[in-house]
Amino acid sequence: MKTNATFPALTAGILLLSTTLTAQVTRAYNQNSARSNNAKAFSIYFSPVYTSPTDKQADSLLFRGTGAGVKFGADYFFNAIGLGVVSGFSTANADDALINNFLKRNSIPQDQLLISKSAQQNMYLLLGPTVRWGKAVQLYAHAKGGLFINNGGMVNIQQKGAQRSIYRNEATTKSIYPGFQTGLGIQYSNKAETWSFGFGADYLSTKTQVQNFDLRRGGGVEGLKLSRNISDLMAGISIRYTIQSPRDAASGQASGKRTYSPRD
Repeated sequence: MKTNATFPALTAGILLLSTTLTAQVTRAYNQNSARSNNAKAFSIYFSPVYTSPTDKQADSLLFRGTGAGVKFGADYFFNAIGLGVVSGFSTANADDALINNFLKRNSIPQDQLLISKSAQQNMYLLLGPTVRWGKAVQLYAHAKGGLFINNGGMVNIQQKGAQRSIYRNEATTKSIYPGFQTGLGIQYSNKAETWSFGFGADYLSTKTQVQNFDLRRGGGVEGLKLSRNISDLMAGISIRYTIQSPRDAASGQASGKRTYSPRD
């Protein structure tokens, strides 16, 4: 089981990595790329995603498995660098393999067991910088932090005919936690550079809490509030709609400046 120091250390590491990637992308601009990205623009996007936990070690608390979700957001670009907001929702099912491994490790007979469960849920609203590079094919890098509303779901393991559960996790009233999301994406634009389609991958990190009841501890009557970090990889397709600055679109100049002929 990981120590409490793992979460802040992992958070710092991911943010440092994202900052480094952003700096490298910014330095990599050549003159033509920079010219194509100097226009101010407002961009909105939508992305269905598939989620998978990064740490599927023996877990006797969340039993977190794969899931699905959706995210949508908006970025305002001052040039190649912008500020964005993203919101989303995802669910994750309890992993049957992790539950079976838990039963085997603790010598709990698997016959005559009733196992019920409900999905874990995560909603979030995050804010942070976004960097873009390219024209017809664009690379996006972002790092965003903010608030999550998390529900730890429920797993109940009970023997048939028994009044008390052998083992049970259920959500608590505490649901708001900090967290962050960082990632990369690639988009392919149409000729008008208004619509673009692509795919991306994100790393998501936050925390949740469950009320844990264990028959081996106080006869399963006393519940303990236990917390566990959530670290997921998210991947999915992305649809983006970008509105260029009206002045830049009319002039055809990335800088927004109009060119004059000798007669002007």
